[in-house]
Amino acid sequence: TLWVTPYVEAIRKNSRAKIVFFFFYVEYSIWERLADLTYNPLKKSYLKLLASRLKKYEQCMLNKYDGIACITELDVLVFKKLGCKVPLTHVPFGINLTEYQPDASNTEVPSLFHIGSMDWMPNEEAIKWFLKNIWAKIQCNYPDLNLYLAGRNMPSWLLDLNMKNVVVLGEVQDSVAFMNSKQIMVVPLQSGGGMRVKIIEGMALGKMIIATAIAAEGIAYRNNVNIRIADSEDEFEQAINHCVTNKAFSDTIGKNARALVENNYDNREICKRLSEFYQTLN
Repeated sequence: TLWVTPYVEAIRKNSRAKIVFFFFYVEYSIWERLADLTYNPLKKSYLKLLASRLKKYEQCMLNKYDGIACITELDVLVFKKLGCKVPLTHVPFGINLTEYQPDASNTEVPSLFHIGSMDWMPNEEAIKWFLKNIWAKIQCNYPDLNLYLAGRNMPSWLLDLNMKNVVVLGEVQDSVAFMNSKQIMVVPLQSGGGMRVKIIEGMALGKMIIATAIAAEGIAYRNNVNIRIADSEDEFEQAINHCVTNKAFSDTIGKNARALVENNYDNREICKRLSEFYQTLN
């Protein structure tokens, strides 16, 4: 990742190995989006400065690798625009499908959940936005509906949260079992980049997923076919209302989501593509 790129020169001096940089997301774009969403002028200024410095560094490093593998096609276009001359390829995130088997035998219906590392700022900001702007409205309509929050490194404000029907679990031992036990995944990202691993995992488990367009970036989805896209407060509220009251719709979206992963994100096929790219660098 970007944080180990300072070792490129040391590798060159001590090895003839090819160096391929695997971009999970364009780092500077995350901070640009966070800056756009920030109202505090001092924080906005700092985030813009950070984004500018990261952009310069990423651009400076682009042609020091032997090849670059991007997790989304959008990132390939971004790097070409920034002046990348080394070979580029698009290699999406994949999973071992045998490890992700849908099991609805113990699913709480209806229920909402979010899972993700909470030491990543976009995830924390997303949950803040959801709790502040969406959850109270949902509770008015469905007072018995539970929202489960899982993920490592939960911030203290969430661990100490005292909000009705919001269950803060922190890191769970078995993420597959956790996701199978809940019905609807919400991914309300307002910033970020790359491809959301947890969305692919949720799709593989046949989950009904409601996400922002930013959260679903890099995924070959079809809105209202294998995912439900909701960007505004009203859209999120309407999407949750629809999915909670229409189990047949949610089940169909989940089945289509599983099929999407089977056809596009199977590790066996993705690894073949990556291996073929490596061979072109010899």
